[in-house]
Amino acid sequence: MGRRFLIIDDSPYDRELIKRAIGKIFESVSYVEVSHQRAFEEALRTLDYAVVFIDYQLKWGTGTQVLKVIRARSSSLPVIMVTDTGSEEIAVEAMKEGLNDYVLKRHLQRLPFAIKDCLEWTQLQAQMRQAQKLESLGLLVSGITHDFNNLLATITGFAQLGMTRTQREASPFHECFQQIYRSAEQGARMTRQLLTFARGTPMEPKYLNMNELIGSLLNLLHTLMGTSVHIDFKADPNLRYVYVDMSQLEQVLINLCLNARDAMPMGGNLELMTEQIEIAQSEAHSHPYLQPGSYVLVRVKDSGVGMDEQIQARLFEPFFTTKEVDKGTGLGLAVVYGIVKQHQGVIQVQSQPGQGSTFSLYFPAVEPRTEMGRE
Repeated sequence: MGRRFLIIDDSPYDRELIKRAIGKIFESVSYVEVSHQRAFEEALRTLDYAVVFIDYQLKWGTGTQVLKVIRARSSSLPVIMVTDTGSEEIAVEAMKEGLNDYVLKRHLQRLPFAIKDCLEWTQLQAQMRQAQKLESLGLLVSGITHDFNNLLATITGFAQLGMTRTQREASPFHECFQQIYRSAEQGARMTRQLLTFARGTPMEPKYLNMNELIGSLLNLLHTLMGTSVHIDFKADPNLRYVYVDMSQLEQVLINLCLNARDAMPMGGNLELMTEQIEIAQSEAHSHPYLQPGSYVLVRVKDSGVGMDEQIQARLFEPFFTTKEVDKGTGLGLAVVYGIVKQHQGVIQVQSQPGQGSTFSLYFPAVEPRTEMGRE
């Protein structure tokens, strides 16, 4: 689904100019055009717009008044004022009310840059909110799991005592104690996963080449994926080393691949790819979540059912799952997020319904010759 833009302007000629400017940088877009107050009220019934454009001088009010109405409904929806009757004072007043940018109609060549800035700002704000939410959940989970571990230790201990004092042949309760012990062990594994998400577990990092790590997992992944999923591994031969915990990175890759398999119930293609990425200071705006430097990119791409924006917004929350009951705990991707974050990495997701999903993992790269000597 393409982006949707709301244009609030009395002039059909000016609305057309705005659409032409938008068309220079975006394809497959749709527009809602507003030229009177009743249409504006109708347009505000839903706020699923990528950006809102408002003129200042309208027949039924001012752009600042319109902005106040929009901000009462949404504090995050990007709004750009596109006008030829404004002034510096009007721009300052509108900025105080939450306007994102201000473009004069005689300088419409600047509009594409303003749109890109707004969309990047919106994405950054969304990720910041997600990070804050996950941090709060992590603190809550960390506290709960401490008490839960104590309960599990008691259950496990009494279950072991019960198995010791009963005999398989002589007591019908022996199997009951075994089942209690197995369930408690499963709970302990879930607790360890939660702690990995919440605060990370002690790492045993070493210098690894991600090509070698993924290569060593291919036989296992072929078994896990089954014959209906084709696996393609594209390795960058110039890959630098990363300093990571091998077992934790294996867990990340396996979790992502298993999720990809579940997203392709009828089979499909799974692509694993590595790439050496160099981000210069001048390119930092293209990667707002990464500091300039050298990174190893690992990409896991599937041809599955894909995800909408609502699912992506909650993807890394613990216990959130789209799978059927008893098909998943909702911890897998939360653990992936925790491990990547613990390694000073960044994980990004691109997906659309029906078009598969791509998980991109960025890990700081190190220079083997200078760093390995210090190990």
